[in-house]
Amino acid sequence: MSQPKPPKHFTLEPERDGDTVFVRLGGEFDLAAERYFEHTAGALGQAAQKIVVDLSGLTFIDSSGMRALLRLWETTREDGLDLAIVPGSAQVRHTMELTGVDRVLPIVKEAPPDATPTLTASD
Repeated sequence: MSQPKPPKHFTLEPERDGDTVFVRLGGEFDLAAERYFEHTAGALGQAAQKIVVDLSGLTFIDSSGMRALLRLWETTREDGLDLAIVPGSAQVRHTMELTGVDRVLPIVKEAPPDATPTLTASD
């Protein structure tokens, strides 16, 4: 399968720090970004023990974006990896709260690249 192209309204910036991969998202996480995110995040996680997905740069997330985050969470659990989600803007947090995704995904307060975030929700 070829690498999907990122949509113009979505950014994904990975950064590795030891065995942790930080994935910073920006723009709109929608159906057009879902396949690109899944392919890229899956490839990044192959050499990591922990993945931190930072949603603070998103201006919008829809059910496709949340579905992609849930699939990543399922995959990391199956592979024995840790996953943490930084929820981001009020709009993104509100969408996650309305759908209950915030009660499923491991949410953290912040994700500085030089420190391991502290979980605020149970696995």
